[in-house]
Amino acid sequence: MHIITSIFERGRYAWIVSSIIFARDKTVSLESILNELDSTILQTLDEGQGEHFQADVLRSAQSAEISEARMTKDYVLCALTLFLLVFVSTFPVLTPFLEIGEVSTALRLSHLFAIVMLFAIGYDSTRYTNSNRVRSGMTMVLLWITIVTVTVLLGG
Repeated sequence: MHIITSIFERGRYAWIVSSIIFARDKTVSLESILNELDSTILQTLDEGQGEHFQADVLRSAQSAEISEARMTKDYVLCALTLFLLVFVSTFPVLTPFLEIGEVSTALRLSHLFAIVMLFAIGYDSTRYTNSNRVRSGMTMVLLWITIVTVTVLLGG
């Protein structure tokens, strides 16, 4: 999925740049830029800064090189890294089933490991979101509890 998404993003970038370069006139190019810019960025700038920013983007787009959207070695390496990360992260949750013979005890221990891991992920993710660490960790845990509850109710 990562490879497909990366190729799509590169193709979308090429499409945006070509629509800016080959627009009928400068006004259409600036409209294309405005359509692609996040409104949050524009809200932080006053009108003069916004126009200057758009002009800089237009200048950069006109000098950008449009390349074909294709798979690269970096995409494959990144996808393999993501696969290994996901694969290895299942071991703490799987280990109780390999070590403990009683399934109900192994399931409870596995759930405990999952809760601790999800809390740690939510807690640690706040360095990117600037939100409350404990609340973020608890949100991840509550989301997991909701998913497990629905799964059990559906017979899983």
